[in-house]
Amino acid sequence: MPKVNSKVALVTGASGLVGQALVPALTAAGYTVRTLVRDKALVDGDAYFWQPDVGEIDIAALEGADVVFHLAGAGVADKRWTSSRMAYLLANRSGSAATLFKALGEVKQKPSAVVVASAVGFYGIDADIADERMPRGDGFAGDVCAAIEESFPENEFSRTIHARLGVVLGGGGALAKMLPAFKLGLGGRLGSGTQPFAWVHINDVVRGLM
Repeated sequence: MPKVNSKVALVTGASGLVGQALVPALTAAGYTVRTLVRDKALVDGDAYFWQPDVGEIDIAALEGADVVFHLAGAGVADKRWTSSRMAYLLANRSGSAATLFKALGEVKQKPSAVVVASAVGFYGIDADIADERMPRGDGFAGDVCAAIEESFPENEFSRTIHARLGVVLGGGGALAKMLPAFKLGLGGRLGSGTQPFAWVHINDVVRGLM
């Protein structure tokens, strides 16, 4: 039996790796879970339409939401980082965050917490050890993460949490893409083999976000 909980959670990016694990966990904890979807055919009682690339969103999805989890955005590892792909990723990630933030400013009842998925790429590629006190690093990943976070100023809601996640493993994602090469005997050390690899298991991500 699910726990008794009258709160409403809104999740963007529910079809992604983290979203697919977070939504059932929230449901099991007793939350009423709403999602935002880009396909109008998927709209139903708890799924609302949005098209963040053009700033379109159904404001009804946000009314009465106690907590918002913003996970949406084009996959950074789905395609090669050509100049056009990098421009799209930056526009897509920052645009979806800006669309959601603007819409939240229009609702009568603001959520008590907003959790925004960012990444350890915020710190750049030269930081061996990093924590939230460090400034952003150089490079494209830092640019994208900073653009997402700047769309959600920390003083606009009761709590705004920027979740700087590492590479999420488990249930698909990066590990599913890496394993075939290793199974074929093609995996091996990259570079010096001493560079850090910031990873986190999907179960720990869900527990941390909740």
